Amino acid sequence: MLRGIVSMNGYVPSFMKERYQVKPVTYLSVFLTDGELDPIFPPKVGQQNYEFFKEEGAYVLYKTYETEHEIGEENKLDVVEWLLSNYQSSQLLNK
Repeated sequence: MLRGIVSMNGYVPSFMKERYQVKPVTYLSVFLTDGELDPIFPPKVGQQNYEFFKEEGAYVLYKTYETEHEIGEENKLDVVEWLLSNYQSSQLLNK
């Protein structure tokens, strides 16, 4: 079962929100990241993504970095930490 999503500099298309019914995501952990200087998906888009997943009941972490539309070293380290933390949490739940 899918337990988490990492989205780096991405977005949830509006047609997905409008046309499709969202299945329950209350079990889902979501880590959203954006560059503060991203001209393609500015933090405003990331904030909308955050609000969308939060309203649907997911556990959401949203963080911005001092980059443009790219993945910096701090971002990579935070993703690895998030993945490890979620993996360890899921292992505890399965015991």
